[in-house]
Amino acid sequence: MLKEKVLHYYLDNGKCCAESILRACNDVYNLNIAQEDLILYTGFCGGMASGSVCGCLAASMGVLSKKYLDRENFRELCKNFVTIFQEKLGHDSFNCSVLEPIYKTAETRCSAAVILAADALEAYIHELDQ
Repeated sequence: MLKEKVLHYYLDNGKCCAESILRACNDVYNLNIAQEDLILYTGFCGGMASGSVCGCLAASMGVLSKKYLDRENFRELCKNFVTIFQEKLGHDSFNCSVLEPIYKTAETRCSAAVILAADALEAYIHELDQ
């Protein structure tokens, strides 16, 4: 369900990867982030416009922070997701400059990476909420 929402924002509405993840998670997980605040992760797209940390990962960290910051093992939880993200995308890097050449196409932008990130985040949240 999450990936459909993410693709709605990413492909249908032209939002960037990070903002699409955040908006979709706000919808699916009722994060109660105000509409005017959903743009806060737009600057993370394209690895903060410098090829650094993938916007999908940055937004996922924001979602995890919103949902689980009060957990005693919060830092470990975030660290674990970085590993899960890397495994899901099949690369030991989480930098946009490395991932973009693998996943980006002219027709669908980085939708393949966005889908993988959404799947990883959805599965992780499901696991944490058990």
